[in-house]
Amino acid sequence: MGSPVVLPNYKIPFLIGDIGLTIGATLDSSIQKIYASSSRHKASKRDPFTAIIETHYRYDCSAAYAQNEMLFHSARWHLEQGGIDGVVFHVLKGQIEYDFELERFEQLFGTATIPVFRLETDYQYQDVEQLRIRMEAFMEMLAHHRYREEKRAV
Repeated sequence: MGSPVVLPNYKIPFLIGDIGLTIGATLDSSIQKIYASSSRHKASKRDPFTAIIETHYRYDCSAAYAQNEMLFHSARWHLEQGGIDGVVFHVLKGQIEYDFELERFEQLFGTATIPVFRLETDYQYQDVEQLRIRMEAFMEMLAHHRYREEKRAV
């Protein structure tokens, strides 16, 4: 979740795969824009500026919103589907609007006792080893959390 991961900044997905975690779903405002811009907007004979406005404002999928309801509802839907052990909330430096959303998502996933890990980075690759250490610690916490849940079930 969080800031979109776009070319050439694939270090986070590669790092998640390298340490043995699995990406179950990707949620960010760029994915929501794809869902919001349905085929009926493309087939319309309206002014293209009106279509852009509707895509970004009517469907509330712009990352510039302090409260992005579409992203929040999508996250809640994924939570209701189950199978989430933890959430990595990716924030690129300089994209503070994603930090505004973090507290709401921490509360949402906290109701289901799912840990949320905020990972702030930039486009440089110098911090990969530091990020690896932090991600491995998060992975250990997830394993401990899973063990505690299994022990509680017995």
